[in-house]
Amino acid sequence: MTFALECRSLSKRFGSFSAVSDVSFTISEGSFFSILGPSGCGKTTLLRMISGFCEPDKGDIVIHSRSMRGILPNARPVNMVFQQLALFPMMTVFENIAYGLRCRKVSKKKISFHVEEVLNRVGLAQSGSKKIDQLSGGQKQRVAIARCLVLEPKILLLDEPLGALDLKLREHMKIELKKLQTQLGTTFLYITHDQSEALVMSSHIAVMKEGRIEQIGTPQALYQSPKSSFVAQFVGDNNHWRGKIVQFCEPYVEVQTEEGWKLKALYSSSFQVGDRVDIFVRPEAMLVKSGEKKPNGWVNCFEGLVSSVVFNGGTRDLWVNVRGGNGSSFSKELKVTLPAQKGDGEACLPSGRAVEVGWDALSSHVLKVGVK
Repeated sequence: MTFALECRSLSKRFGSFSAVSDVSFTISEGSFFSILGPSGCGKTTLLRMISGFCEPDKGDIVIHSRSMRGILPNARPVNMVFQQLALFPMMTVFENIAYGLRCRKVSKKKISFHVEEVLNRVGLAQSGSKKIDQLSGGQKQRVAIARCLVLEPKILLLDEPLGALDLKLREHMKIELKKLQTQLGTTFLYITHDQSEALVMSSHIAVMKEGRIEQIGTPQALYQSPKSSFVAQFVGDNNHWRGKIVQFCEPYVEVQTEEGWKLKALYSSSFQVGDRVDIFVRPEAMLVKSGEKKPNGWVNCFEGLVSSVVFNGGTRDLWVNVRGGNGSSFSKELKVTLPAQKGDGEACLPSGRAVEVGWDALSSHVLKVGVK
């Protein structure tokens, strides 16, 4: 199979600091691939190596079956959209997009044809004569992408291009970028620390931590089946406990947490008594009842008090202080996400209300501490 991009055992050090350590992955042609991780994890260094601005100490970068060893940045079949966009304010939209073609000594007739074509592709057909300061934030994003696309790159590299936008425009541009990539069919490699951006736009995501890739998968796989505690905590919200397995009671394992609770999760043959584990439960998987007997299927159920309620439009987030294992005091705050359309039901529980919080064993992710 021919991939748009192959990164083979890439490593890069700066003095004694290892920025990227033995990173390998492939990107299929026409996909939207994101590299997700916190600041300092090595994602920007990785992007700089792919673009040619930084040479790897070890490993190889292969684009469409061609090694990029010794290939200068301006000779690589990639182009980059920067976070600050780097548009020329004194130029029109047309002139900004044409700039790269002019540097390549392309004829005026061909420049006009290619710029008009790419303006149509990004939905800016009537904006060629406008100055940059006459455009909205979303339109500027499209100009920056068009300026790259007109050079016909095999891969478009995007270095956190939504980071400087306000919240509402950023939410809008996430959808627009995904639509645009689908329409164009160009391979996108997107760098971000925002898990929401990666989940919404990507076909596949690589999660990085301290210079290494923790997990690669679809957004659904990363969210529903994290392979490490870091991925579970970094991708989406979670309620988290740490403890050790104290016994097997099939189909469950029983975990004694550091707070003194005993939690049940689904049995796995990979676990042994005494293993230290992390347990994660998504807020939307939590259930809450007020003044009623717990429903069937709750193998984990605890009493608590609602400490705060946050309205988020279609949902409400409840924070519930739940009693510790000794039952003598409130020791842990759990987040519960409920549909807001329940009217006067559980979603409208006021602060201070006594409730029961529970979840079934299927909703728990149990991962060994320190093991991928």
